[in-house]
Amino acid sequence: MFGQVKCYRPIRRRPESTGTDLRKQYSYAYYVKSASDGDIRICKEAFLSVHGLQNCRGRLENILTHIINGTGMPKVDGRGKHNNRPNRTPNDVLECVKTHINLFPTYQSHYSRRDNINRVYLGEDLSIGRMHKLYLEKSEENGWPRVSVDAYRRIFCENFNMGFRLPQTDTCKVCDKFSVDMQAASEEDRLNLEQQWNIHKEKAKAAFDLLRRDTQMAKENPTEVHVICFDLQQALPTPKLSSSPAFYKRKLWTYNFCIHEYGCRHCINVYVARNDSWSRIK
Repeated sequence: MFGQVKCYRPIRRRPESTGTDLRKQYSYAYYVKSASDGDIRICKEAFLSVHGLQNCRGRLENILTHIINGTGMPKVDGRGKHNNRPNRTPNDVLECVKTHINLFPTYQSHYSRRDNINRVYLGEDLSIGRMHKLYLEKSEENGWPRVSVDAYRRIFCENFNMGFRLPQTDTCKVCDKFSVDMQAASEEDRLNLEQQWNIHKEKAKAAFDLLRRDTQMAKENPTEVHVICFDLQQALPTPKLSSSPAFYKRKLWTYNFCIHEYGCRHCINVYVARNDSWSRIK
């Protein structure tokens, strides 16, 4: 905006009847850039509208003041640069809260990694309010300074990429690989990857169509045709305790492996317990 405003002396003046010179001292020209025609001069109201400053004219007035004073470049924004912040969280408190949050075991999930690959998850029985209460208990043991739940929440949200709920969408690892490769590939390689991706999608669609056809055959002839489908339904923490020491330890995860027969609609559940995260299940 600073470079799109030009200042000049008024070309014509009206005669002043009084002795005091109250006439306009400066005039301004406002411009916008065009890809084909270069700078195009517009009126002040249009300039404010283009930059969304209809209700914030003070920003333009500050720029005009800097131009009149001979400033060769706009003034650096001074917001947040002062030291008069009495409610700012001290650094030692900030480090104590970070240390406490890092004590909780985190898990990676194979769900929705393409949306946020660096996101990790805490136990679903935790919450920011519950973690703050555990911090207050730890502060009495370790001599940490006490903080409010709002300060704890702000530090958690600004410094960590963590969540509590398990994401509900499942993605294909082959599709995720094609999506990542296409972003870094050249134009020629991108077209080749896109063709391979379309072939993969066609195969997946054909497999689902085959499953639906076989399912219908199994329902019509349950004694002659058997269609079996299996899937990992749920991962449950074992044991599920509300005692505070349990929040800082890794859980024994119980996996519910479900086998379903479409013809007779019979379901079998197999439970497997493992002491690791659910992202390692193959």
